[in-house]
Amino acid sequence: MLLKSLDLGKKTGKKLLIFDMDETLVAAKFEGGVPKGFEETFNFDYAESKIYVRLRPYVVDCLEKLSTMYEIIVFTAGQ
Repeated sequence: MLLKSLDLGKKTGKKLLIFDMDETLVAAKFEGGVPKGFEETFNFDYAESKIYVRLRPYVVDCLEKLSTMYEIIVFTAGQ
């Protein structure tokens, strides 16, 4: 245990950056709940419904740049 505590703060690799996907990197709206002016990037069928997805502006550029400095994890609690 003592040896592990001595390693705290030492750089052992890239730092970790964690993103929540929903409403941070993408916006997804179910058919019938799409607001006026929503510009989809792509859509797909899911459980007999259509889902419209929009990537946030500059999200790809942002992730590409950050990936050179961080290990990136993306998670979601959404459907």
